[in-house]
Amino acid sequence: MRPLLVASLAALLGAAEPALRLDTGWAVPIAAPGATPAALVVANPGDQPLSARLTGTVTEFDGTVVKLDQDCQVPARGEARIAVPLGAGRLGMRWVAAALPGAKPFAGGFVHAPPAGNPKDPTGFWWGVCSHPGRVPPAEREREMQAAAAVGFTLMRAGKEWSQIERPAGTWDWSAFDDIVERAGRHGIELQTILGMGHPDHAVPAVKAAFEAAKARKDPQAWEEWHHAEYIAMMRSAGEVMRATDPEAVMLSGGFATVLSHPHRHRHPDFQERVLREASDLFQIHAHHEHGLFQGFQQAVDGELARMRKGMKVQRPLFFNETAMHSCFATEHVQAVTLVKKVAFARARGAVGYTWYDLRNDGTDPANAEHNYGLVTRDFQAKAAYAAWNQLMRELHGLAFQSELALGAGRYGYVFAASGRRVAVLWNEDVGLADEPIAIRAPGCAAGQAVDIMGNAQALPARDGALVVRPGAQPSYIELPGGGQPVQVVGALVALAGQALAAPGERLALAVRLANPLARPLALRLDWPGGGQRIELAADERRELRIDAACPAGEGGRASLALRYAVEGGPWEGTVAVPVQLVRSIPAGEPAGRAPDFACDAMASVVNFCQTDPTLQACNWRGPEDLSMQVWLARGGGALRLHVAVRDDLHHQVESADSAWRGDGLQVGFQVPGEAGSWELGVARHQDGRVLRSLWIKPAGAATGPEAFTASATPVPGGMVYDLALPYAAFGLSDAVLERGLRFNLLANDNDGPLREGFVRVAPGMGERKDPAVWPLVRF
Repeated sequence: MRPLLVASLAALLGAAEPALRLDTGWAVPIAAPGATPAALVVANPGDQPLSARLTGTVTEFDGTVVKLDQDCQVPARGEARIAVPLGAGRLGMRWVAAALPGAKPFAGGFVHAPPAGNPKDPTGFWWGVCSHPGRVPPAEREREMQAAAAVGFTLMRAGKEWSQIERPAGTWDWSAFDDIVERAGRHGIELQTILGMGHPDHAVPAVKAAFEAAKARKDPQAWEEWHHAEYIAMMRSAGEVMRATDPEAVMLSGGFATVLSHPHRHRHPDFQERVLREASDLFQIHAHHEHGLFQGFQQAVDGELARMRKGMKVQRPLFFNETAMHSCFATEHVQAVTLVKKVAFARARGAVGYTWYDLRNDGTDPANAEHNYGLVTRDFQAKAAYAAWNQLMRELHGLAFQSELALGAGRYGYVFAASGRRVAVLWNEDVGLADEPIAIRAPGCAAGQAVDIMGNAQALPARDGALVVRPGAQPSYIELPGGGQPVQVVGALVALAGQALAAPGERLALAVRLANPLARPLALRLDWPGGGQRIELAADERRELRIDAACPAGEGGRASLALRYAVEGGPWEGTVAVPVQLVRSIPAGEPAGRAPDFACDAMASVVNFCQTDPTLQACNWRGPEDLSMQVWLARGGGALRLHVAVRDDLHHQVESADSAWRGDGLQVGFQVPGEAGSWELGVARHQDGRVLRSLWIKPAGAATGPEAFTASATPVPGGMVYDLALPYAAFGLSDAVLERGLRFNLLANDNDGPLREGFVRVAPGMGERKDPAVWPLVRF
């Protein structure tokens, strides 16, 4: 007991404890290969030398883990540096977790890669980042500028609230803002300033003062006119003052948060469109914001935003000056991948700039989206997106969009080129697609390389002017030196025809398409579990081959079948991971006592509409207690039965049955084989206790109404339990149908009062779009 007592007394008396910190050699969380290696610094503030064992892990972006286990000797009131082990030395992100007896555990990260730097892009593209240097002391401002410049940012969207500039009314203090401008300029960063942020009426004297101050500094500025009730009138006034005071300045429209559904747009549905239609002559650049994952971004840009822009009074270039994705719930990988996709797509759609929101996390709450948009943490530890941006700049800086590659539905490919350099950005957005080898021709290129988003390269050999690329779920940069001519897609060397669908252990019949991209005969070997075949293809021949294999085991409703290919004489060989959608087998008997058939409690199951609007961050998903569900299916008594347990921190439902989807409640979808269409029905508990039943969609010719099924909704602590019984006769079901299988999906909507925040779902294909083909297949 004595050692414990001594340690406790030492703690009570405030005895100095050792401390750990990460040091990359400078203020930025990047350690370049060949430079000062990143190290864990052990600080010993005590009066006696310290001998201790440092343990922990160093994790790379791909999940590779290197152990940290080293003795260290630290002199009294001194420090010791322990180099961070880099394993094979691959480039990219490193997450470091370390422990030392008596010290607070350390967790942080850095980037092992050459810093991109930020020379001005000759194409004129704005590589931007949002930050808030006006809210922090000068030392932190300097560190923010260094962190931004190191990875290639040439523009910072930053401002100073008017309450901190104009005080009292009519008196301006620009000292803090001047400091921001000076520091940014010293690091090669231009500023894009928000005009009138926090000002009560955007008064002309304040606007004039801003332009005069900028002109006096000889500071080229891009100004964004902040939103206001009399927005068009104020933009007109601001433009007149700007042209009279500082003709070199550039005016941006206000960056509207999203074109997707949100409360502000519901209140003013035509506001954005009216500004573009009536006032696009008042600004030089159309600024737009669109947070969230890539798929929603792409749909918004190619859909509603494109429609609105067609009606502009004067066509103006598009600048995505605030758009990103947060990293809540351990989704740094998702954030990094989303960054690359959105930037490449934005450039391909003609944007003149892209600004990531945010440089630095705004806080430390892991469940608060607004605290997790940064590329670095609040204490300047690197996140994976910081490494991804650094490599993005190393690949695309100085290149202009050249062409889009037709890789087929679900795949994206964009080529950027300049001065003999060509780089294609490729990825596969559809998890149901195989990572097929696709042949391309790049004139003048004898060989290329595929570089991952962390900067690690793999050779791409060529044959007769053709190369083979593999678009995967994570984007890759395909470097194709030797010319600037357009890249052509020839077609997939090996491709899956149709969908692979089976239960584990069943025989899986697959149709595989083969294509010869060469102008001369080609032979290849194809092998799969339990079989193989040699195939000869004539010049430019296409052929379909039927193969039979056992369905592999898997989890989460999916499995993968390895299909090995090798071209005789080289240079192409590899393995295609064929995705197999597993049939979900529903056990016989009652649901009680068995695991749920579907458990939806992770971010991947959640669709949240509020992440596109920073003002609605309180409505973002905050974990399973906020919204999650478990689903059990059963059959009995001549009916398909559902038992659904929903966790929801606040139940809100005030709608009618027809519009019950706007409040808390269920939407259930299923498709019976052979029927012309699918079913979609709803169940919700109204605030007054009534159970609402809806039948929104049914197959052609069906006369069934919502009264045909029974449903209950029972409140429980922290949620709601739903029970449904769908009679066979009313829905075209039978024991035989259920044994053959049907497509099934289900979602639980979430509305805490102000709006429908989103939903948690079993699978895609319902909620945002109707696509029963991607629903899971269940068999009883």
